[in-house]
Amino acid sequence: MEDAPLQAVLERLRQKARIDLIYTSQLVRGHRVTCKIEAQSPSALMRCVLRGTGLRYRRLSSGTFALKEETAREENASQTVLAGVVRTAAPGGEGVSGAFVWAPAFAKGTTTDKAGFFRLALPTGAALADSARAEAASADTVAVFVSHVGYASARPLLAPRASADEEKERVTIRLHPTPVALPPVAVEAQPSADEERLSTARLRPAQVESVPPFLGETDPIDILRLLPGVQSEGAAGLSVRGSGPEQNLVLLDGAPVYNAYHALGFLSVFNPSVVRGPEFRTGRFPARYGGHLASVLSFRTREGDPASYDGSASLGLINGNVFAEGPLGAERGSFALGARRSFVGELAQPLLLGTDSPFRFWDLNAVAGYDLTPRDHLRLSLYAGRDDYRDRFEEDSGSGRASSADIGLEWGTQLATLRWDHAFSGSLSGSAVLFASDYDYRSLYRSETSREGIGQKSTRLNFVSGVRDVGLRADFDYAPASRHDARFGFALTRHRYRPGERDLRQSSTREGVIRDTALTPGAEPRTTEWALYTEDEVQLSSRLSANVGVRGSGLFTGESLYATLEPRLSVRYAPAEALAVEASYSRMAQYVHQLSTSALGLPIDLWVPATPRVGPARGHQVTTGLAHDFGGGFEGTLEGYYKWMTGLVEYEDPTGAPLSGSWEELVEAGRGRSYGVELLLEKHGGATTGWLSYTLSRSTRTFEGLNGGEPFPFRYDRRHDLTLTLAHQLTSYLELTGTWVYRTGNALTLPESGAPVPANTRPGGVRNSDRLPAYERLDAGARFTFSGGGAGHQLYLGVYNAYDHANPFFVRLGEKLFEETPPEGRPYRTIRKIVTLPTVLPALRYTIMF
Repeated sequence: MEDAPLQAVLERLRQKARIDLIYTSQLVRGHRVTCKIEAQSPSALMRCVLRGTGLRYRRLSSGTFALKEETAREENASQTVLAGVVRTAAPGGEGVSGAFVWAPAFAKGTTTDKAGFFRLALPTGAALADSARAEAASADTVAVFVSHVGYASARPLLAPRASADEEKERVTIRLHPTPVALPPVAVEAQPSADEERLSTARLRPAQVESVPPFLGETDPIDILRLLPGVQSEGAAGLSVRGSGPEQNLVLLDGAPVYNAYHALGFLSVFNPSVVRGPEFRTGRFPARYGGHLASVLSFRTREGDPASYDGSASLGLINGNVFAEGPLGAERGSFALGARRSFVGELAQPLLLGTDSPFRFWDLNAVAGYDLTPRDHLRLSLYAGRDDYRDRFEEDSGSGRASSADIGLEWGTQLATLRWDHAFSGSLSGSAVLFASDYDYRSLYRSETSREGIGQKSTRLNFVSGVRDVGLRADFDYAPASRHDARFGFALTRHRYRPGERDLRQSSTREGVIRDTALTPGAEPRTTEWALYTEDEVQLSSRLSANVGVRGSGLFTGESLYATLEPRLSVRYAPAEALAVEASYSRMAQYVHQLSTSALGLPIDLWVPATPRVGPARGHQVTTGLAHDFGGGFEGTLEGYYKWMTGLVEYEDPTGAPLSGSWEELVEAGRGRSYGVELLLEKHGGATTGWLSYTLSRSTRTFEGLNGGEPFPFRYDRRHDLTLTLAHQLTSYLELTGTWVYRTGNALTLPESGAPVPANTRPGGVRNSDRLPAYERLDAGARFTFSGGGAGHQLYLGVYNAYDHANPFFVRLGEKLFEETPPEGRPYRTIRKIVTLPTVLPALRYTIMF
């Protein structure tokens, strides 16, 4: 288009490209544009159309483009403002985050903060044009337009007030949910080059459902396992960019979660019926996050529907799930309840792991929200869950020798948070979270060995550990001008640890003695962790933005104090259409360590604090990369990272649990580094969606007392990680999904024989020089969505590990008699057996929504 009226061009984009627009005729009148219209992203089209007009756009979470003048007027105390809060319909509704508030008469708009509050400064006196007054309802009121995806738009009349009086004149605007008949239609915004793209994922429900769920159990963490830089199978948890699972900061409603998994790591503790899609960061950390080195995974539970009672129920091969929500009394609040219980032992145990290896779990969620005043909202969230695993191994090695072992594992979390949201003014809002959590881990190991003519020997070991937290966190949002969004706050947490209470009992019929020993480390250590932070998201120009912040953190432990200054910086620049370049630097500190008693089997959690003898872990990470929109729904990112860490802790003995002594005497402190390149190609929109992810990486550790002081591969070091995920909407009620995964095997240390070897080394090799076989898997499924009987229904049918690849789970060590003269006079040799995950398994789940 050459020298065409801007309004005509915008209307054509609305009709032909299906771009939703918000603007006034007065704003675009008189502008003419020249732009080559071709297949490209909506954001690229808008930048082309508005070039040279003096106008800019703001893209809403719904994908709508709102036009405004490209001017930055400084605010002052004499300005008039529109200030209020946007909530869901019916009194008691929760705040709507990210809603767009637009004043067409002034061509000005803003978005609500995370609690639903907004403040919009308006021009006064001579700055108010006659055309603006004509479009307003009167000289004393202003017509505004309020919208958010999933809600019907509202067009209230608001009275602007002097900024000094805005706190007294706040209004509440309520949005009514837009009913969507089954089958559901996903409304998604196309990401653009001027949005934050690298090292960050904010997952949508449609993305979570596009991943074939394990045995039909939809889990919000499943999709994270398929993203660049993330590796996980089974009990391993999430390893992010070469770090251990203990270095991930996992939050539920702002409270830390120390073990985020059920069923040996195959499912998470986050009930998909209760939680919202998580925010996940692997780099570019804002100053408001800290305390761990690797990543941030933050979930928030749903608060419930304040207008009506709704619910759902589902049943699959692993568990049953029920959910209910509705308004509370006095129409000022709402609630949500969710519960899950596993049925593996009753329904699917013979199919999955065999009758001798049951695991069971349950969890409960309860959430309630209440409006204390138009500017104050109170929210209570409760969680409780527990797991129980039992297994038995038997072996007859011949020559009259037999052995058996029983393993029992239990772990559970109880968590409570109380959150208060308050709007101080239109430009300042805040929240305070008081939380308490209790995590405990128990293991039981019992073995018996008998040999003809010699007798019987038995060993029994009980192990108990855990950590309890009580904390307070306060966060504030301050938007002094349109180009700045500042945040600041503090956090204070009191930790209480149980670093391993052990009880050992041994008996031998040959020796005729019984040894019963209680191995308890003594007093439970208590520490106090604190943090202060400030950050500013600043728009330096239409193409350049930055997040600048600093965090101060520390730990009081015993009579010692550790303190760390943590600067944060990230920069985003869009040099061309549909292209963005980003770079960041972060320094992090972690004042808690997790130790694993064995690198070979199911890890025993042992959370311990930094102490005067063992200091905290600290890390630095730099990232750089680019994001590009190829058009037609295709986009990609390429990112490189480099991390270096100090104060990392590992057991000196990598193959077994210490049975005596303080943990501080049994660990080594060292350093590590991780680096890699991540590629992500995505397809959005249309009947077929999905993504391809590839990571090339390396992760090493160096300890002076281990491996001769030489670097060795970290146990989560994996050179290659490749995943492919596809979803195709075949009809309005049938969706097909599939995922393929390939990963290099984990590194580990295996003893070569029963003869003694130097601690943490292998004869002629290095620590972690062994590797498990590569992990490879194909999952596929079909999801049917339909309605009937006044309710919605969903049925998922699929297959896990479709081509029956034997993937390693852990390695079991045992002993076997030498058939010939044994070396060094030892009658046994060590044998290794790789225990694999279940092979081809069906996936089935039925859900009813009412």
